[in-house]
This record gives sequence, structure tokens and C-alpha cells, in this order.
Amino acid sequence: MGVEAGNERLRTHLLKRRMTDEQIMAACKLIEEQGMALLLYNILGLPTTELQHDLETLEFNVKCTPDYAWASLFQPYPCTELGELSRKLGQFDGNINRLDPTFHKRSALELPQKREVENLHKLFALLVQFPFLRPLMTVLIKLPNRGPVGLLYRALFLFWKWYCYKTKIMPGI
Repeated sequence: MGVEAGNERLRTHLLKRRMTDEQIMAACKLIEEQGMALLLYNILGLPTTELQHDLETLEFNVKCTPDYAWASLFQPYPCTELGELSRKLGQFDGNINRLDPTFHKRSALELPQKREVENLHKLFALLVQFPFLRPLMTVLIKLPNRGPVGLLYRALFLFWKWYCYKTKIMPGI
């Protein structure tokens, strides 16, 4: 299910997804009651947003208790409303070669706390599953995201995604 942003105002006005927090929570509860796996989709690093907005998305996902909290890094595709907004705001130069085809490596936007957003993305699903790690997050997201730390975060991201899909989302496949 696409949550996209944990901030209702951003979800409604920026993403044009008119779903209240209460509607999303009710849908999550219904899915869980039916015994279905709950996979939530989120977008981090949206234009006009700050790290605090992505942290709100993290907290909202914790409340929803999904089996896996998927997070993508926003990509400003040309000829889309948000892609054009990113260009107008000077957050993206329009160079499509800077876009990540997987949504998971780096943000193409110039963000105030880009490193923190990219690191939060890699740790997002783990932090949703294990919210007691949240106090460590403030330090972990500030570490360099290149070199050994970047490789470790990428490995954690890929392992946790594989593990959740294998054991919760599509067990037995």
C-alpha cells in the first residue's frame, strides 16, 4: 500500500494523495486482520521537504506496523509535476543521467541534509521493524555514506529486504 509520506499535508498537497492518517491506519488494520502481509511504500527526499518530514514518515510507518516498510528516494522525472517543481526550485538541474533507476542508491536532488536522507533510506525498514534503534539513528544517519559505511548500509538494506520478502511477504517462493 502506498503511504508515500507520513505527513498528511505533504501527502495531500504535494503528492495529491487525499488519504488521511486515519484512513491509512484503518486500511493497515484491515489488511492485518485478513492475515495478509502488509507492505508499505514510501518516498524520502521529496522536493520542498526536509529531513524532519522523512522522520515523520518513519514514525508513521512504525505506527502502522508493516511487515516491510519499503522506502524509495524521490527521482525528479522530466515532464512530471514534481520533476518540474524540483527544477524550478533549483534542487535538480534536469540532467537525467543523475537519476537512479533503482530508486535506492542516491538522491538526484540537492537537499539540505542529503547524506542524512540517503542514510535514513538505507536504514528505514530496519528502524521501522526495530524502533528501539531510533536513538542510534541520529548518529548513524550522519556518518559518511561512501566507502565502508556506505557499503555496510547498502548490505543491511539489501539483506533486510531479502529477509522480509523471504519470510513475511512471499514465504515459500
